[in-house]
Amino acid sequence: MRFQFQIIFFLLISSLIQCGTKPDPQASELFSVPLSTTKGGELDLISEKGNVLVLDFWATWCDPCAKAVPVLNKIRSSESGKRLHFWGVNTDSPPNLEEILEKEQKWGMEYPSLLDSDWKIVNQFHIKGQPAMMVFDTKGKEIYRQYGITGSDLPGLLLRAKDWLNESK
Repeated sequence: MRFQFQIIFFLLISSLIQCGTKPDPQASELFSVPLSTTKGGELDLISEKGNVLVLDFWATWCDPCAKAVPVLNKIRSSESGKRLHFWGVNTDSPPNLEEILEKEQKWGMEYPSLLDSDWKIVNQFHIKGQPAMMVFDTKGKEIYRQYGITGSDLPGLLLRAKDWLNESK
């Protein structure tokens, strides 16, 4: 029994270690990137300074991205009213705004999206796949990155979200 516990403990710790990767040292450059929104406006990410920023990289053709949205919605709603701001970053190239808006609605995305069809942020931060989530502290420094987000990640991400907010006070 003790041996089984040790194996389970080892597997649990191993999986938690592999969930996130080391942040990119160029993270402070994030805030110099203005992008169009799916609603027709423009957002310069510098306006998010002072908040913990969560970016969800997604594409309309990405089936696993659809599974990430409910998880991110739950994290967002659990920390509503706090300095945790969510933005989707759509990477379709070329962008088809009608299809993007349709997927946002179909997937139940409760946070707005930016358009990165020329991959300004994707290339700057070396995004290697989708779905990808990046988290930035109030100064714009990358503090967390994860590829592939599923329902089983929710408990750990809810705990991390509290840490992100506490670390950024």
